[in-house]
Amino acid sequence: MHRIATILRSLDRDGARCQQTMAKDALRCIDVVLKEFGRCEKRGLADGTINRRSSLDACLGVDTSGKIAKTCDAVTGKIGKDIVKRCSTLDLATVFSGCASADLGQTSACIADAAACRGCLLLDEGKALGHDCDLFDDGVANGSCL
Repeated sequence: MHRIATILRSLDRDGARCQQTMAKDALRCIDVVLKEFGRCEKRGLADGTINRRSSLDACLGVDTSGKIAKTCDAVTGKIGKDIVKRCSTLDLATVFSGCASADLGQTSACIADAAACRGCLLLDEGKALGHDCDLFDDGVANGSCL
């Protein structure tokens, strides 16, 4: 699990702004994942392709409209673009200590993975999917999403 110490605006205005922007982007990402899941679920229930819980699991991460990528992608999405715009001049290893990287791409991927993890955990718990969110967040069973 990724934990990040909050930077106070009074101590580091740019660092606080960077953190705030990326937190908003991560929340937007989670929101889009939840909405796209809901759209998939609604379509599947209407057309009969979802008829049991195991088929509902297939909706996790479905992005037919491209909205998840537009928001969550660590390079081309809002998360990827905003980290360059708001955070590129900062010491990322300090600003995002939970991601422990000075690299923009790795930090952006860490934030995107953490958002994907949280979205998956919310859906998994709320819908009792039994999905392995550790595989959903970064594609690897590595304990990054617990």
